[in-house]
Amino acid sequence: MALIQCRECKKQISDLATACPSCGAPQIPSAPPVVFAPATVKRGIPFPKKPFICETCGTNAKPKLETKGSFLVELLLYLFFCLPGFIYTAWRMTTRQKVCPNCGGKMIGVATPRGRELVERYY
Repeated sequence: MALIQCRECKKQISDLATACPSCGAPQIPSAPPVVFAPATVKRGIPFPKKPFICETCGTNAKPKLETKGSFLVELLLYLFFCLPGFIYTAWRMTTRQKVCPNCGGKMIGVATPRGRELVERYY
């Protein structure tokens, strides 16, 4: 606890007081200390330019969108069996994933904990 000077009557008061006990003038509370969030990567390691990194080879590039299954099978199912065609299309659309353009491995965001580990390892 420290003593400060009242803005109005200039008497010594506690820094925790909300008002001066002598004159009753309200005191301006001090601003809370500014706390900065820790850096996402260690200093000296450049942050990758693209938001995705490959788990397999460490490539930092725009991912390729890959859809499992075959469009030809989907077309045949629609031509001959309508309901299985809808089910197959729904399955294909839900299994899309972002893959590495170089090796075909899974791409993850660099802001995730695993992505930060890979950035530290490859960069």
